[in-house]
Amino acid sequence: MISFIDEQPTAEAQKQLYLQRVNHFYQQVRNWYTEKNFRFSTEERIFRDKLGTYQSALLAIKTQEEELLAKLVPMGASSLLGEGVIEIINWLREAHIVYLPLGGPTIMLPSGERQPTLKGVNQEGWYWLEDPCTRQTRLVDKDRLLNLITRVSDYEFET
Repeated sequence: MISFIDEQPTAEAQKQLYLQRVNHFYQQVRNWYTEKNFRFSTEERIFRDKLGTYQSALLAIKTQEEELLAKLVPMGASSLLGEGVIEIINWLREAHIVYLPLGGPTIMLPSGERQPTLKGVNQEGWYWLEDPCTRQTRLVDKDRLLNLITRVSDYEFET
């Protein structure tokens, strides 16, 4: 029996979609924190993954006093879990967020049924894998990103 697979997007199309998603996320981040008076700066970066070589900007988030809170670094559209990765880094550690489609990645069971491999993927967007053992994910929103920034920087935000 011959089965036809839907046409997959080209590597260039995947890269461009990833870059659009990264830029859209950066704009969201800037909008989320206007009242906190953070300073934002970008720096162009060239990186390579299995889709090829491409360029994007990393986004640095700093306090008014120029203390670095975190850098959001695009890592590429190629990912085992999703459709792109951004690394959140500072001196203490790093965290990763992954772009996931609605429902997240799935596996095919012997019965032919598809089963999600991650929990909590209720909409398309950037997710943090909170617990690899339970496969629990959390959509990255304004509060979750501040939490991740605290994890990588140990910076305590005023409430």
